[in-house]
Amino acid sequence: KALMESEAGKHLRKIQQGEAFYAEIFIMDNQGANVAMTDKTSDYWQGDEGKWKNSYKDGKGGVDVGDAEFDKSANAVLQQISLPIVDAKGKVIGAVTYGVAIDKL
Repeated sequence: KALMESEAGKHLRKIQQGEAFYAEIFIMDNQGANVAMTDKTSDYWQGDEGKWKNSYKDGKGGVDVGDAEFDKSANAVLQQISLPIVDAKGKVIGAVTYGVAIDKL
């Protein structure tokens, strides 16, 4: 609950509310742990999943576009798109995942 009510969580919710197709948005740190989210995810640690591995990419950054799948936590068919989060000095410090509801595009 704290991850959804933090300042970062509130900011993500504003982004989510701006587009009907954002079913969920969450941010992960450099270890794959969730640090902010719009809604509760199926699990807290994403570090063993492609969305984090491919977008954090050992601190190099990358993009991961997952297959469209039914997501239990969002109760919808989502395609997750994950991107690196880069600080002002250009260092990759984490990743963000956007869960896009296919039926809302």
